[in-house]
Amino acid sequence: MGKKKGNSLARRKLSLRQSKYKANRLKGMSQYNAAVAAGYAETTARKACKIEYNERVNASMCDHFERAGLTNKAIAEKVTALTEAEKTIGIDGHEVRTEDNAARLKALELAGKFTGKLNNKLEVDGKVGHHGEFLAALIVRAGA
Repeated sequence: MGKKKGNSLARRKLSLRQSKYKANRLKGMSQYNAAVAAGYAETTARKACKIEYNERVNASMCDHFERAGLTNKAIAEKVTALTEAEKTIGIDGHEVRTEDNAARLKALELAGKFTGKLNNKLEVDGKVGHHGEFLAALIVRAGA
C-alpha cells in the first residue's frame, strides 16, 4: 500500500511571510501590523484581510485553533455561557451581582453571526420591490 496523500489545506506549507503573519496574528497583532512585521509591502498590509482569507493561511489558523481545543462546539458552548453573564458592582459599599448586559448582547451578536442569522452587510440586488415603491411615494410627497 502506498502512502496516503493528504490534501488538507492546513497541511500545505505556508510561505515564510505567511507563517510570520500567522504567528503575529496569533500573538494578538492587528492584521495591518502583522502584515508589516511579516515583511509585506505597505500596500499589501493595508489590505491584510486578503492575506487572512487566503485558503492556506485561513486553514492553517483554523487548524491551530482546533489543535488548541477551540472547536466549533467549544466556541458555541462559551458563547452560550456568555448569554447568562453576570458582573459584580458596588452599591453603597456592598457588592451586588447583576446581569452583564453588554457581555450578553455581544454573545448574542456572535451567536447570530456564527449561525448566519445576523448579517451586517447590505445586499443590493437592483430590484425595486415594495420598499422602493414606499421610498418613491415618500419622495413624491416631500416634493409636493
